[in-house]
Amino acid sequence: MSFIGKAKRSVDSTVDAYLGRAAFAISILCAIGFALAGTWLVLVDLYGTTVTCFVLAGILVLLSLIINLTIVASERSAERDIKDVEKSIEDSGLVAASSLPFELSTVVTVLPIVLPLLKSLRAFLPLLIVAGLVAGYFLTTEKAGDKQEPVAVPQ
Repeated sequence: MSFIGKAKRSVDSTVDAYLGRAAFAISILCAIGFALAGTWLVLVDLYGTTVTCFVLAGILVLLSLIINLTIVASERSAERDIKDVEKSIEDSGLVAASSLPFELSTVVTVLPIVLPLLKSLRAFLPLLIVAGLVAGYFLTTEKAGDKQEPVAVPQ
């Protein structure tokens, strides 16, 4: 199987996994909705409508703060992992990370969107690759030229 075939299969598997997660999330959200409705009815019978509104609002705010903290921790972990991968690529000498005109996280984000488009642009793919390489070359040479400092000539 070719590289593109493996990448397409990987993207298909990733999309299937995300669709499965979305279906799971929808069923969990429906269950949470029914649980909240039941909790609402019990609390209204026990304490009244006003107290129930504030209690449920407080519980939901606390729950959202906990979820937000886990998301932030996951994002920080992912950023550290990406930096470790970029550093290992740079240390191995395969491709210098500073010479790439894009970041690895950008590639991981955009790749599932771009791969299906490549199928429809198959005839133009060689031209697009050459144009991308030329653009990348000029972008990296401009950055290298910007870093040079003028040398003072003694008089």
